[in-house]
This record gives sequence, structure tokens and C-alpha cells, in this order.
Amino acid sequence: MTLWFLINKPMGIVACRKQKYREYLFEKQNGLCHYCKTLMDMFCRTHRGHPGRAFPTFEHLKRREDGGHFTAENIVLAHRKCNAKKNDEDIRAKRAAREARLSEQSTSLPPEQSDTPSPC
Repeated sequence: MTLWFLINKPMGIVACRKQKYREYLFEKQNGLCHYCKTLMDMFCRTHRGHPGRAFPTFEHLKRREDGGHFTAENIVLAHRKCNAKKNDEDIRAKRAAREARLSEQSTSLPPEQSDTPSPC
């Protein structure tokens, strides 16, 4: 099921449909977070009205930047804090992989030759 209605629609409609989809996934997952398997709270709000830590957020199993889409097969609900923790871990892993790749490249490059003639 592709959620085509989230593209190029007025924000009020998008927010309403996102809420309905969040409620659908909440029931499908029995109100449990995909990662920590503890209960989420659909009405969890901070004193300023923002979603709290236990509020369920959409989580892409395959990241959008890696070609994942907003489809029923690719979306689950997770606590805001669990979702953020996973994203932090992904960022750390990508950073470590990039550093390893750069160190590999620097060791595989031939030594630089200077333009100045050698004194010998």
C-alpha cells in the first residue's frame, strides 16, 4: 500500500491522514514500540504540547536516502527516543565506515612526488 496521498497535498489533509495511519499502525503493533517492545502513548505530550518521548513516530525500516519509501511494508512505529537512538547509531556507523574508507584510500595511494628536484 503506497501512501500516495502524502505527496503534494495540503498540509491539513496530510496531517489528518498521517494521524489516521499512525492510529492504524498503533493498532497493528498492539501499541508496542518496534525496537524496545514497550507500550507507546498516543497522547503523550510535553507541557508545551509537543510530542513526548513515548509518542509514536514513523520509522522507515529502509531509510529514505537508501531508496526506502513511505509504504506499509517499510513503515513501523517507534518511540521518539528509540527512533532518535537508532538514527544516532546509524550516523556513527556511517561515520566509522567513511573514516575506514578514507584511511584505506590514503594507504593505497602512491607516495606524492614533489616538483622540486632531489639534491642528489
